[in-house]
Amino acid sequence: MVRGWVLILAFRPGTVTAMTFVEPHRSCSRPMCSRDAESVLLFEYSDRHVVLGTLRPVANPNILELCSIHADRFSPPLGWSLDDQRAETAVHADVTA
Repeated sequence: MVRGWVLILAFRPGTVTAMTFVEPHRSCSRPMCSRDAESVLLFEYSDRHVVLGTLRPVANPNILELCSIHADRFSPPLGWSLDDQRAETAVHADVTA
């Protein structure tokens, strides 16, 4: 998992009163799941294609981020193809109606 640190400064005009390092938490996009996100889920609607990839360094609110459990359980909609790019060799699965 990609992790980073953020410096937060709390100050009053003219003085710094606190300096704290906070690790950003990126949790799974599934409701009620508090696990750390490890994968991203991208939908290419024009091609009916889903890509399951590695977590990006910077969070994007328009991209679904999943924990390893939900990423492993994910199956694409009927008629869509799935490209799992998390492994060294990509796994392709076609789901037909």
